[in-house]
Amino acid sequence: MKASFVLVEPARAEHIGVAARAVKALVDAELRLVATSAHLDRRAEWAAHGALDVLERAEHYDTFEQAVADLGFLVGTTARRRGFTGRYYRPRELAELFSAKEQTLSRVGVVFGPEERGLRNSELRRCDVLSSVVLRQDQPSLNLAQAVTVYAYELSGRAVSRRPRSTPPAPGTQEALRARLQELLAYLSIEPETPLYRTLQERSAALHDADTELVLGVLNKLVPRLPTE
Repeated sequence: MKASFVLVEPARAEHIGVAARAVKALVDAELRLVATSAHLDRRAEWAAHGALDVLERAEHYDTFEQAVADLGFLVGTTARRRGFTGRYYRPRELAELFSAKEQTLSRVGVVFGPEERGLRNSELRRCDVLSSVVLRQDQPSLNLAQAVTVYAYELSGRAVSRRPRSTPPAPGTQEALRARLQELLAYLSIEPETPLYRTLQERSAALHDADTELVLGVLNKLVPRLPTE
């Protein structure tokens, strides 16, 4: 499983540099930058001391959708609940979730928003699950660099505790499940903005490998048989 840390519109060069250091020191991942030029500031290089290779290899994208297009599973990080229903995973729980889905997922992304406002609601809805760091008190909150470091640390110990299956799921199983579920929800006129849609998306994304295959198999039989108008 390959991981990408996606920084959306980061404004402060120092935060990007520290993020590069955290990625190199703690977790096997790549850095992706969206709609920013702050990484070109020399302060990003100074803050990335010892991790210039990560900073130089970071991929750059004009839009959020371009940055996450090839990622099969997205985690949206947020400091505020924003009215979204469902579960918010702690960073350590993400490590357990990724391990449980090791054979289903090929590329995952952990997405961080701008320093001043965080991710947009539309970007959070695009993510499969949401995550937040539980703080002892609301203020002061973690800045972008600190948040990236926390997630990199917690994901650094990710390991598969179960024996590999003799017949691993086919690549793209998670993406196929998401697509089939979206077809079914569209047929049922369940809109993406509704709590039920979000809950079903989140619960299906958190399924273990075997359950992912099982539910996908059922949907593959069900959806093509739905009557058309």
